Amino acid sequence: MGVVLCGGFWSEAANWRVFNKTTDGLSESHTVAVTVSPRGNVLARHGEGGTVSLLDGYSVETLPSPGQGLYPVYESRTGQKWTLYAQGLQVLRDGRWERRPVESIRLEMEANPLRRVRPLPLIPLDHDNVLCLLSDRLIEYSLMRNEVRLIRRAEATGLGRFLDMTEARNGGVWVSGAKGLAKLPGPARRLEPSSEW
Repeated sequence: MGVVLCGGFWSEAANWRVFNKTTDGLSESHTVAVTVSPRGNVLARHGEGGTVSLLDGYSVETLPSPGQGLYPVYESRTGQKWTLYAQGLQVLRDGRWERRPVESIRLEMEANPLRRVRPLPLIPLDHDNVLCLLSDRLIEYSLMRNEVRLIRRAEATGLGRFLDMTEARNGGVWVSGAKGLAKLPGPARRLEPSSEW
């Protein structure tokens, strides 16, 4: 196991680079989650020790373990790292993970045990802000204010239960639901409850 980066289209001629524990510096080869940041970095969350490897295509940096769980680690455009834990969100500051309890995230995790293997999706925004998609709402968490802002409830979209979210190429957001797909305008850091979907 490990992480494989492909530097081209999927073909036999593509430039493949394989990273594994023994040859390229991963803290361990067992990898349970991978994300790609807007900065072009790959963040690999490892299983046994829970450490995180940040790969830039040439080297590997080991980040501290955010603790138990198989939650992916996300990186913002400013380089800030975010992940989940059973009670809320974690942010990496000064080389250590700080926990921020978020009641709506805790309730969702408790109500749906599958969230431990299919975690809530996050999109880090500008410094100190992150979007989180719950099954019934899209929220934004502000680290500076330590508060949650409701962006939109699922019932107001016609999508049914929210399922997944990812950042669009233009900085907007794609949200999938049980009944369809929605595109939110970019940039994501300027989303408001009144934003058109």
